[in-house]
Amino acid sequence: MIKGLNKMLALIITLIGLAFSQSVQRSGTKPCEEVVTSLYPEWHSKLPREKLRHVDVRNCRTGDWGILQVAVWPEGGQNPGLVVDTNRSTIVKIAMAGDVFVLETAGASSNVVQVIVYRNGLPRLALSEAIKAYAHIDISWKKVIVGLPQEKGPERVFEFPTGEY
Repeated sequence: MIKGLNKMLALIITLIGLAFSQSVQRSGTKPCEEVVTSLYPEWHSKLPREKLRHVDVRNCRTGDWGILQVAVWPEGGQNPGLVVDTNRSTIVKIAMAGDVFVLETAGASSNVVQVIVYRNGLPRLALSEAIKAYAHIDISWKKVIVGLPQEKGPERVFEFPTGEY
């Protein structure tokens, strides 16, 4: 009986790993070369861009095809503090307010919604979910609300404070 439970537990762990493999978070990994767009949560016209914290959406080319990647720099960072592969090739939506960055990308089978937040000046991946619909994003000066429609049941809703109080 214990042997059967161990096999079942191993299967559950494998399935959870597959569910979370929609994106790969890699800290310290070199970002891809091609910058698609850059966003700066706070702009200081007197400082050079490389001194400001920012979020790049980059294209990782493989032959004629590309996969999008998010590279996130802390303030004054020489290297990104966070690199996230989307495993998708098309930008659906980008939103940013204060310390919160939202990217929705599309691929063949589903969209992936990723939320990156800065806390104490450092970036972290706060949400990465695959969905079969389009996310709802609502922004106010205090928070970003991300709604993820589900195939069955109510929409899952996440709130992220912007840090703008």
